[in-house]
This record gives sequence, C-alpha cells and structure tokens, in this order.
Amino acid sequence: MIYLIDSNNKHLYDDILDQMFRQRHKVFVELFGWPLITDGIWEIDQFDNDSAVYIVCVDDNDIVLGAKRLIPSIKPNVLNTIFPKLCEGPPPSSDDTWEVSRFYVTENYEKDQYDAKGTATGELMVAMFQYALKMDIAKITCVTNINIVPGMLKANYELTPLGLPSVVHNDCLFAYAISVNEAILEHIKELKGIDSNNLYRERLFNFPIERKNSIHAVLKQGELQ
Repeated sequence: MIYLIDSNNKHLYDDILDQMFRQRHKVFVELFGWPLITDGIWEIDQFDNDSAVYIVCVDDNDIVLGAKRLIPSIKPNVLNTIFPKLCEGPPPSSDDTWEVSRFYVTENYEKDQYDAKGTATGELMVAMFQYALKMDIAKITCVTNINIVPGMLKANYELTPLGLPSVVHNDCLFAYAISVNEAILEHIKELKGIDSNNLYRERLFNFPIERKNSIHAVLKQGELQ
C-alpha cells in the first residue's frame, strides 16, 4: 500500500519517515556511493522541506519497501538548483510540472524492474501518476543515470529529453520529462499488473488527498509564495 506524506500530515508518519531516510542513506550513500553530506544515519538534503511530497510504499506491517519524492518545479529542486546544465534551455518551471527524485526500492536496487509486475516499483509508479492526475500535473521531470532510460522507453513512457547526457561524479546523468495522462496511467497499471484505482492508505486524522486544504492546493491557488 501507499502513504502520501506532505507538510500537513508528516507529524503522523515519524516512524515511516525515519525508515525512509535511513533507507535512502543505505541506498544512495552506502550502495550507490553518491557524495552526499549526511549524519551517517539519515540521508536528508535541502529539498526535504515543506514543498516535498513523499510517496511511500509499505507492507501490511508498515515496513517501508520504497519511496519517491515530488517537488513543484516552481520551487528549488534537484534539477534547477544542482543540475541546471543538464537542460538545453532553462529548467522547466510551471505549476503543472513537478520533479521526482530519490526514487528507490529496498530490493533489487541494481536490477531493471520496469517490466516487473506486482512490485513496490509498480505501486510507486502507479501511485505517482494517480497523484499527478489529481493535482493537474502534466509533466514530471527527473535527473537519472542514463542506464535507466532504455527500460523506460521499452515500457513506452512518453519521455522527452531536456538536454544531452553529462558525466558527473563518474555517472552519466540525463534529465528528462515524462507526460502525465490517463492513457499512460492505464498503460502502467496494465504493465505492472495493478488494477486498483486508489492505492493510498491513510492514518487516523489524516486528510484525504481529495480535500483541497493541502500545501499543494495553496501553492496552486497562489495564496502562499
């Protein structure tokens, strides 16, 4: 199942966020060797703030199986702050474009799972597109290793390059945008073997995502700068 965590409800998910940040350290720092500044336990950066939305996959015992982070492109994010040169022009910046980053699962880190069915990877992908459609997000940008791209193309994601690949810290990085629409969501659900129209699960006193009192709605309405 999926938890959707934002600035409104994160106080209900301290244990989930603790697991997620510890796992991020294990994956991105210990396993992948990214040169990130950490406290040796958690991997947290400057983009883990009130603009961030976390999509977290858990099992029936609330053990985190994987997660990803979404940030509005109009806010500071990985692409426009750290890797703007990966874009041929200015990095995307609009209300209907968000960035995904820190995507991982707790098993098969180095395997191509884009064709796998019934996995945490599948639930996280489907949940991201379900959330994006609810929030009127049309494009999702990402910075990733170029090795991921063939799997995405094989899975028929609508991918648009934002610039040419570039070698950074011995990784060949690539920035792209993927389109969000109902047809893509249905295709991903079929590809991943997921038939649920709503993967989200809520804790007591958590606001349902349909209610427009979240930080995202405020940002979209221009009430908070």
